[in-house]
Amino acid sequence: MALAVLNHESAKKVFPYGRGGPISSNTYTPGSPYGDSRPAYGDTVDGVAYPGAGGLSAYVPLLPYLEEASIYNKIGATPVNLNDGSATSPYVRNIPQILCPSDPPTNDISVYGQSNYVFSYGDKCDGLADDATVSLTAVNSNSGNALKTMGQRGLFGLNSVTRIRQITDGLSSTIAISECTRPTGSGNTATNGADANTNWNTNNPSNCKASYMGGGGWSGSAATAIISRDRSMGTKWASGRFGYAGFNTILQPNYGACNAYTFTGTQPPRSRHGGGVLSAFADGSVTFISENIDAGNPAASWPATPTSPSPYGVWGQLGTMTGGESVRQP
Repeated sequence: MALAVLNHESAKKVFPYGRGGPISSNTYTPGSPYGDSRPAYGDTVDGVAYPGAGGLSAYVPLLPYLEEASIYNKIGATPVNLNDGSATSPYVRNIPQILCPSDPPTNDISVYGQSNYVFSYGDKCDGLADDATVSLTAVNSNSGNALKTMGQRGLFGLNSVTRIRQITDGLSSTIAISECTRPTGSGNTATNGADANTNWNTNNPSNCKASYMGGGGWSGSAATAIISRDRSMGTKWASGRFGYAGFNTILQPNYGACNAYTFTGTQPPRSRHGGGVLSAFADGSVTFISENIDAGNPAASWPATPTSPSPYGVWGQLGTMTGGESVRQP
């Protein structure tokens, strides 16, 4: 995975987007409003209507570098809607390179191909579907809602085009990829356990952490808000929505996932390896990161800009690419 990311950068001079691609790939029906990005489809940006956003994950541009050019070619220049679960859809393929043998098969979840590796959005848990190419201060939302953003904090994001020169914290100090586990259960019903995803307090890391009981799963309102397995981390590799293919560096590895699919989420990486997670950095190196890594104060105020230092300890600092911290990977 790390080599594929670097080979993509070598060939294209940018890291792959976290989510992007042609609008035809969006999970909404073509022709209807595309409401899963900010700006939203039809919003006015500097006098021009925003065209909407694609829905493909970073896996898609990485396919040729994972020796899966045949799947990439089948997706093609005008990919079908991501909701196409037909037997001929490329999205139903399972790709061995992106599945961890430590995570048991979960083919009962849906027809879609699954994954065990997720891409870093840094230390942010809101604005996860903000278009990285647009200054949201320039957006005139047709809905009249105020828009807020802290900018791109990690390597990946919606329509991100990260270049090496932008990673001012250093390639060896900026995390790129880590692991996730898929929920146990039956069909689309998740068991309230360690791997269940909840949509409670998705942009409140402190409350998310307080609701999680480790192997006992979720307590209180979080337990009643457990989401279906097919909406959880790692259950649809082709989808670039944060809830499927992203993680952030706020709560320590192996905490629970507060997953709202698109705009918000407090989702640490997870593995079935004892004590932590494997993680790849922007320089291609891979290291095991302890679940006891310093993660600062989950109740701290969010960083205000792309260059603000992370309030989430060493873990948060590893997620930023322009935070100005001097931390090095463990």
